Amino acid sequence: MHSWTRFRNVGFAMVREELTSLVDALTATGSERVHAKQGLPLKTVLGLLVTLAVAGCDRGVTDVFGVAASRPPCKTDVADWTEEVRLHDGQMITVWRKAVACRGGFPNATRGRDIEFEFRYPPMKVEWKGAVSEHWNRDPVSFDIIDGAPFLALYVRDREYCRNRDENDYIAQFLRWVDGRWVEVPQAQFPVDRALMNLSGNYWGHTAKDDFKGLIRWDSKPLRGGDVDRNPDTVKSYFERGQRFCSRFNK
Repeated sequence: MHSWTRFRNVGFAMVREELTSLVDALTATGSERVHAKQGLPLKTVLGLLVTLAVAGCDRGVTDVFGVAASRPPCKTDVADWTEEVRLHDGQMITVWRKAVACRGGFPNATRGRDIEFEFRYPPMKVEWKGAVSEHWNRDPVSFDIIDGAPFLALYVRDREYCRNRDENDYIAQFLRWVDGRWVEVPQAQFPVDRALMNLSGNYWGHTAKDDFKGLIRWDSKPLRGGDVDRNPDTVKSYFERGQRFCSRFNK
């Protein structure tokens, strides 16, 4: 079967996973591993990535590279929900989240690129908001309360953040809530070995009616890595096992 036909027939829900795997392979060990793992020559892989980027498959390609070209305003979909979050000490809390995305995406797809995120934990009056731009693309993946202090980790998808950082730093921004505002802290001062990857990473449905809404229970939400019931990843285990370091962007 022709490589493009094979790729097209995977289905849009699988495109992002395929691309992420291919890009990880490229950044890790080069074209030989890509060819052996996927059966696609490097030239074909790069061609597909460029084609998808130009066509606007933003959440499949843009999120991988952290590069978003300027685009005209788009019609949007909004996911607005609360979700149960398990903290490092086993306590279960409920946070409020919101995500905004462009309605249209890759041809025949109903989901577009993420453009805005919000997060709140009302009992402590904690809130965070971020808007995706050409040079800034980050979303919350971990929220924990350690020794009475709220900590938030953002997954980084833009090159700017890693530009002057050590290649072994995680592709994550680390924040601590201090005196009513978020303060960025160095990775060494963030409890990466205790804070859990406990925020859902897949809140968009195939269509708007399937998007997250209402209360999302802990045992029914998708996480980034780890087992939701027994062993959710810590920030440290997630980023190190997946080799999610600034060296990806600094090559």
